[in-house]
Amino acid sequence: MIVICSESLKFMPFHVTWIEHSPSLAVIGSSSDQKGTIQIFGANHGQLETHAKVVFTESSFRSASVAPSSLGCRGISTGTFNGMLQIWDVDNLDEPIYTVKHAHVGTVNSICGKGSETTSPEIATGGRDGFVKLWDVRQAEQPVAVFRPAIGTVDCFTVTLGQTSYNDKIVAAGFDNGDIKIFDLRNMAVVKEVNITVGVCSMQFSEKSDSLLVTGINSRICYFPLDIANKESVIWESSWRKSTVWTGKLMPQSAAIFSTTAGDGSVGIWRVRQRSEDEEHFELLEEGVVTDQPITSFDWNSRRKGLAACTSFNETLKVIQFTKFD
Repeated sequence: MIVICSESLKFMPFHVTWIEHSPSLAVIGSSSDQKGTIQIFGANHGQLETHAKVVFTESSFRSASVAPSSLGCRGISTGTFNGMLQIWDVDNLDEPIYTVKHAHVGTVNSICGKGSETTSPEIATGGRDGFVKLWDVRQAEQPVAVFRPAIGTVDCFTVTLGQTSYNDKIVAAGFDNGDIKIFDLRNMAVVKEVNITVGVCSMQFSEKSDSLLVTGINSRICYFPLDIANKESVIWESSWRKSTVWTGKLMPQSAAIFSTTAGDGSVGIWRVRQRSEDEEHFELLEEGVVTDQPITSFDWNSRRKGLAACTSFNETLKVIQFTKFD
C-alpha cells in the first residue's frame, strides 16, 4: 500500500466518501465547539486542496452517506448528534436541500442511501434510540417504514440497504448488544437474525445482496450468507489485530476483495476465494499500520481500482493506493 497524500483536519472526522463522478472527497465531522463540518477536497498534483467547506451551527455531524443518485444532484446525507437528518448538494453547500429535524431521539448513528435514476430515492437510518427508519426523500418529515426490533434502549450502530435477486428491498441493522436483524421491506418483517456476541460496528451487503460483511468490537469480522433457508448463519469468522474492527468495505470493482480498518490504525485487504460450490476461503492479502489512532471511516473509489481514502481519530485524512490483490 502507498499513502499518496495526507491532510491534517481541524475537526474530528466521522465519515469520508468519494463524490460520485468526480475525483473529489467529502469529509464530515464535528469541530471542537460542537459544530458540524463538511469539507470537500480535490486532488492537485498529489496534494489535497479544499474546494468547499460548510459549518453547520445547530449541531455536529455524527454520520453520513452518499445520497441517492435519483435526487438529480451529487448529494451527501448527514445525521447529527441531536437527531437531525439532512441532504446537502455538494455543488452548493449554502443550505441543505432536505431536512428532517426529529428523525431520531438523540444521535443518528448511521445512514445508508440508495436509489438510481429509475428507482425511488431511499435512505435508511439507525439511531441511539434503537429505531431503524426508512425515508423516501420525496415525502417530507415522515418515514415510510419504522422498526424497533430490540426491547429496551439498545443503540442501533449501523444500517445498510440491499436488494435481493427477487428485487425485494432489504435493510440490515446492527446493534450494540451484537444483534443483527435483516428486514424485508415488502412484508415489513424480520427475515434473518443472528447475534455475534459483541457490538456491531459496520455492515455492507454484497453487490447481489446474497451475503453480508460485518465487523465489530473485540477484533470481530464475520461473513454471512443470506439464503433465508440456510440455518448456518456464519460461514466465516475471524479475529484480526486484537482491536475493534471499525469498518469493512467491499471493493466496487471486485466483490471478492474487501478492506477492514482497526483501532490500532491498521488497514487489511482480504480476498474471498471459492473452493467449492458451498465453501469459501478468506485470505489476508495485505495489512499495514497507516496512522497511530483508530481508522473509523474508509471508502473505495468507484472509478480507480485500489484507490481509497480513510480518516482517523487523530484528525487526519489519507488517500491510499492498494496494489496487492493476487
